[in-house]
Amino acid sequence: MTAKEFRLDIGIEILEVMKKNDDLPLPNIHRVSKTMQEYYIQLGYEDYVKESGYKWQASTDYWIHAMTDIQLCLMEDKKFFAFVRNNGLHGYWDFLSKKEYTKRIERGTQEILTRTDNINTGIVESQKKWKHGKPVIDAKLKQLTK
Repeated sequence: MTAKEFRLDIGIEILEVMKKNDDLPLPNIHRVSKTMQEYYIQLGYEDYVKESGYKWQASTDYWIHAMTDIQLCLMEDKKFFAFVRNNGLHGYWDFLSKKEYTKRIERGTQEILTRTDNINTGIVESQKKWKHGKPVIDAKLKQLTK
C-alpha cells in the first residue's frame, strides 16, 4: 500500500464514521473537511499514522484537495459521496445511492448542454442579425468619379 492509498483509506473510514454518527449532510466542502479533521484527531489517527511509519499530518486543506480522490476510491467500492445541488449553487455533501448519483450526473450534464446550446444559438443568431450584404464598390466609384 502506497502512502497516498493509506491516507485515502483514512479519509474513507472517517467519512463512513461521519455517516454512522449522522454528521452528514454538510453544506459545503469546508465544513466537511473541518469535521473530517476533528474526527481524525478524536479517533486517534495521529498515533495510527506514526505507528504505521508515516510522518504525514492531516489538515483541512489536505481533505479539501483529496476529496476527488476519496470520491473515486468510494466509487470503486460502489459508494457514492457527492455534492447535491438544490436548484442553483446551494446544496449539501452526502452519500447517495447509485441511482440517485447517476440521476444527478445526468441532470448536471443536461444543464451544461442546454447552456452550451443556448450560447451557440445566440452566437449564430447574432451573426445573422448583423450580417450585411457585400458593399457595391463599382456604384460608389462611378458616383465619385462623376
